[in-house]
Amino acid sequence: MSGLEPERQPWAPTTPVAAAPQEAGPLPDLPGVATAATAATVGTVGTADTAAAASAATAAAASAATAADAADVADIAGRVKRLIVDNLHLEGLRPEMIDEQAPLFGDGLGLDSVDALELVVAVEKEFGIKIKSNEIGRDVFSSVASLARFIAGRV
Repeated sequence: MSGLEPERQPWAPTTPVAAAPQEAGPLPDLPGVATAATAATVGTVGTADTAAAASAATAAAASAATAADAADVADIAGRVKRLIVDNLHLEGLRPEMIDEQAPLFGDGLGLDSVDALELVVAVEKEFGIKIKSNEIGRDVFSSVASLARFIAGRV
């Protein structure tokens, strides 16, 4: 061995190893999403902790999805209220006056079968969905909230 070559350590690899690529910069933290730093830290702790962190990340993502779904249903409920007021020509009624849990028929808003048909047509047009006659029932059309959940499941 010449004096110019470094002495080989017993633990050093015999072939050159490529350097790991450098990151462009830190990634923004996203709610419910584990970052590489979090994953690296969790991975060094142990399998049980890794599973717990993965479970927590999944729960956070599900919670975010549920919040988004709830926001979608709330948006749809507001649109349904406007449809009721605009298409059924209910005198003196404004969308914000409609209770989402109140019955649409009978003692609630007092809609009748003709109103139900007009509402079906308005909902189909507004949301671009087709409602089959067997889907028109007391449970779906019982309230604005139930109708909004039904529509959210279809769009």
